[in-house]
Amino acid sequence: MLHFPRGKAVLAVIVSSLILSALMFLMATKTITNVSGMVTEGVWVFEDSNCASVCESIDWGTLTPGSAKKYDVYVRNKDVVPIYLIMSTKNWSSSKASYYLTLRWTYAGQRIDPDDVLQLTLTLSVSFSIKDVSSFSFDIVITGSDRLPGDVDGNGVINVIDLIVLRIAVSLGKTVEEYPLCDLTSDGNINVADTLMLKSIVHR
Repeated sequence: MLHFPRGKAVLAVIVSSLILSALMFLMATKTITNVSGMVTEGVWVFEDSNCASVCESIDWGTLTPGSAKKYDVYVRNKDVVPIYLIMSTKNWSSSKASYYLTLRWTYAGQRIDPDDVLQLTLTLSVSFSIKDVSSFSFDIVITGSDRLPGDVDGNGVINVIDLIVLRIAVSLGKTVEEYPLCDLTSDGNINVADTLMLKSIVHR
């Protein structure tokens, strides 16, 4: 039987640990590249405050697990009446990616008058647990609506009736395409998160 000196055995363990740590680090910091197309309905979206450059897409650059990237856009009401904004996503090139990515914005439900411009920040967050996704693309849809987000039944008032309607939509598995005003969190889904947000609005 071969016997290794104690010092060499300890060194071997240390070297093995360093190699394993390096491999784990490389796996955890894998990079992801993606681009989002910008689709608008009833509004213009620009890259600058002077509204000179139309925002047609967003290059999020390099992303890593647990990271988040921000991108500023300027939304202008091109309608002749005041509007509210709704955001959703569609056309994901990778169905897995939609489970690991979260798109948020700083829109707080304020009304936008005709020709007014509102600066918003979009934030794309990547889950720490993302896997089997190397690159992807999807479309961001920003829609101008004359209805107040949260006013699910369209009567101009946000109350417990809207909450009931939303809960029914969640229980029936309704989609954003069917009921876009039910997606209060703008994550492309109608679920419990939307119910919790509307509940907090109703009980303010």
